[in-house]
This record gives sequence, structure tokens and C-alpha cells, in this order.
Amino acid sequence: MFEAALLDKLTSDGTLTGYLSTFGGYPAIFSESTPEEVEETDIYLVFRIDRLSDENLAVQAFNVYLDIYARSSTRATVRAASHRLELLLDHVTLTDPSNRFDNIRMYFFSGGPVPEGDSQKIHHNLQFTARAGRKAWAAQIT
Repeated sequence: MFEAALLDKLTSDGTLTGYLSTFGGYPAIFSESTPEEVEETDIYLVFRIDRLSDENLAVQAFNVYLDIYARSSTRATVRAASHRLELLLDHVTLTDPSNRFDNIRMYFFSGGPVPEGDSQKIHHNLQFTARAGRKAWAAQIT
């Protein structure tokens, strides 16, 4: 899929990475899961890409989920990071380094705070839809 393109877009934005903690010398951004030690990190981001059904062989659809988690950060910082993600990714075109998809377009779908059982935990979720043209899709028909 296009995880590398999304990760590159996220890590290259200085404003976004300024809101996040670092982990292992890099911005605390993770794909799908986090190391156990990340719980001690102040504020971090986890993203996941789900591929949807293949109804159209020429166009592939995805849902992209981005979750910001924080423990001791202020809610204002999490809201600012959430707002930055929306500005950064809404109507953006990504280039797939695997060369499987062409013109990956992302669109903001929904987002906001997610209730947590622990009042000290802060969690915001953003959801995007993405569409991409499949390269050489005609060869996949046979």
C-alpha cells in the first residue's frame, strides 16, 4: 500500500512533528501498532490504512485512520496536532513509492475526541478516505 508515502508526508511536516514527542530519535509516529515503551511517551500518533473492496478494478479505495494519544500533554496541544493533520492531509495527493498506485488522493471524512476510561488519557481520531488509480490494472483482470 502507501504507508511509506504517508509516513514521509507526516514526518516531513515540522509543525506536526513539533507537537509530537520523539521516540528512538524520530518523531513518535507509528504504523498500526506501537512498541510497549511508547506508553511513557507524552504525545504520539498511530496511523492505519484499510483497503476497501475491489468493486472498480481501475480505482482502489482506502480508509485511513490517524489516532493521536497523549498522557500529560494539554488538550490544546492534541487539538492543535489534530487540526494540523486535517490541514496537512485533506485533498493531498501522495506518490506511492512502491509504484503500485497512481495519484493517491486523500479526503478528510471525520474526526474528534474519543472518550477514554482514564481521564488522564487524551485520544483524538481522524478519518480520511483515499482513492488511487491502480497502475497496470488491466493485467490484474486475467
